Amino acid sequence: MDHKTLSLDAYHYAKQDAVFINTPEEIIYELDWHNINGFTETVATNNALKAMGHKLPFIITRSSIFGSGAYAQHWTGDNGATWEFLASSLNEIFNFQLFGIPFTGVDICGFALNTTPELCARWMQVGLLYPFSRNHNANDTISQEPYAFPTYPYVLESSRASIKLRYRLLKYYYHLFVKQNSTGTVFKPLFFEFPNDNEAYQTSTQSSEFMLGDSILVTPVLKSGNSQLNITTLNVYIPASANFIDFYTGKVINSGYNSIDVPFSSTVPMFLREGKIIHLQNVNGIKRSRELNNRFRLAIAFAGNDQYMYASGTILSISNYSDDNIIANCMGTNSCVLNITAQATSVGNFMTFSLNFVGAVKNATKFDSIFVDGVDIYGAFDFNG
Repeated sequence: MDHKTLSLDAYHYAKQDAVFINTPEEIIYELDWHNINGFTETVATNNALKAMGHKLPFIITRSSIFGSGAYAQHWTGDNGATWEFLASSLNEIFNFQLFGIPFTGVDICGFALNTTPELCARWMQVGLLYPFSRNHNANDTISQEPYAFPTYPYVLESSRASIKLRYRLLKYYYHLFVKQNSTGTVFKPLFFEFPNDNEAYQTSTQSSEFMLGDSILVTPVLKSGNSQLNITTLNVYIPASANFIDFYTGKVINSGYNSIDVPFSSTVPMFLREGKIIHLQNVNGIKRSRELNNRFRLAIAFAGNDQYMYASGTILSISNYSDDNIIANCMGTNSCVLNITAQATSVGNFMTFSLNFVGAVKNATKFDSIFVDGVDIYGAFDFNG
């Protein structure tokens, strides 16, 4: 309390026109107000930005309490460039989902201490899926931009691929926050989605797997691997009550524990849940999020049998994601969420396929033009060889 802060006997303005507390007969000392000072600054900043015309202000704060999520986003503060801090980052984000501040992240590659090429590559892989994603370090540490390791090219290769993956998923990821709209978690431990699965709970206590929404399972590398082969072997747990498909290969992953090799230069292992649909975008040549358009490609992970298969998902029916458009069409009593359903049946060596879009809220009318350029189908029929 006596380091890098106000004097504890400093006092706060509390007269009749004070915004937060009006006690003109009493003095409110910093000692009494310290834990709420950052919160009041957050609220004041939010109000000021809205007065300037920013309807959905982006404010990143480290000092937060309950209620801060209504005004600002959060980063968890000074961590260290160690594997332990990488692993604990997931629990930190899980916790802040519960605190009502879902848009949270940690300093990728570590703030204090000097990172290593392998650690930074692995941290970039998972960190590009943090809700708030930022590589950030202290002045007295080595540079840790992806291009700062020229003798370890896998750092840059992996980071480029991971950034591209984030941009491909960006509007899907954003839609999860709009869809939830303060009603649940987005970045969550595996057992939140599979509460009756004891093994899912055990993997969550080890901070080793998480879900994005209810459709994507992510298994980051959180430990050092083989520096001779530039590979880490992971033991991935797939819940018994759901089937998952490798996002990159389309291969069905068996329930239980699966051993996979993850190169240092790869992106984070990711799996689609059978019966789900997610939407992705072509990001070739994209350098900023505002350059993303209203064209999508659906990844459909079918569930079912050889005669009938099905999947479902959601998407926002808006053509741009500006503050004005989100507020006008997607907030309050308005809903811009579309339900997507896909069905497929087989007749002999042929497959019939249907795709339907319906407003998630009855009588919803806030629909812009969006385009589906194509579909990638996982879990295809087995036509008797």
